[in-house]
Amino acid sequence: MLAWEGDRYDLPAASPADAIRALLDARGMRQGDLVGGVFPTKGIASEVLNGKRQLTYEHVGRLTEIFHVSPAVFYPAISYEDADASRGDGARAGNATKTVSSHISASLY
Repeated sequence: MLAWEGDRYDLPAASPADAIRALLDARGMRQGDLVGGVFPTKGIASEVLNGKRQLTYEHVGRLTEIFHVSPAVFYPAISYEDADASRGDGARAGNATKTVSSHISASLY
């Protein structure tokens, strides 16, 4: 089903904070449930979820353990077309854009 959706819809990339909120919501959890296990303080949890602070590798490692998802869920989406363009060789990757949203959907079902 994800392949079908990916071919027909241009899904926007989710930010790491969006990914965390979606995973929390899907599991009936709250931001405070991540304090101690992922984030050392409520303040850091709040800053991450409000986009004011970036996740660290340690945060990502703990989140992947808690939610049983790939670390890729917590990294901004990169399209293959953007990567090809940055190489400057004019290569085209077609419709190969990967999104965090699709990783979340795949991990929830």
